[in-house]
Amino acid sequence: MTSWSADEIAAELTRLEDACREAGVETAKFFRPPEGRFSESLLRAVMAQGYRTVFWSFGYADWDNDRQPSPAAAKAKILDNLHNGAVILLHPTSATNAEVLPALLAEIRAQGYRFGTLYELTGVPEPDAPASDAEGTDG
Repeated sequence: MTSWSADEIAAELTRLEDACREAGVETAKFFRPPEGRFSESLLRAVMAQGYRTVFWSFGYADWDNDRQPSPAAAKAKILDNLHNGAVILLHPTSATNAEVLPALLAEIRAQGYRFGTLYELTGVPEPDAPASDAEGTDG
C-alpha cells in the first residue's frame, strides 16, 4: 500500500467499511499497515479517512506456515515479551498460535494482565459509547 495513491487507499478503506456493514459488523477505525510497511503519504491518507494507525509492540515469525515454531517455543517467546500496554500481533493462519492460544491466554491472565481494547489503550472514544457524564442518574 505504500505506493498507492490517496484515492486508492480511500477506495480500499471504503470497500472494507462496506463489507463490514454488509456483514453487520461495526468498523473499528484503526489501521495496521500490512507487513508493517508504511510511508508518510500512506499514514496521511489513512488519517484523512478517519483512521488511527496502530502498530504492534511484539510480533514473531508466525506468518510462514512452512516454518512454524514449536508450541513451547512460541508460547515462551510471547510470554517473555509481555509488558503493560502490549499489542501482540498473532497471525490467524498460524497453526501454532491456534494450538497455544487457550493456554497462553490463561497464563497471561494468571500473570495479572488483563485484555483491553485499542480504544482503551489509545484513549480514542468508542463509537456510540455512552456519555461519560452522569446523565439520567440521581444526584
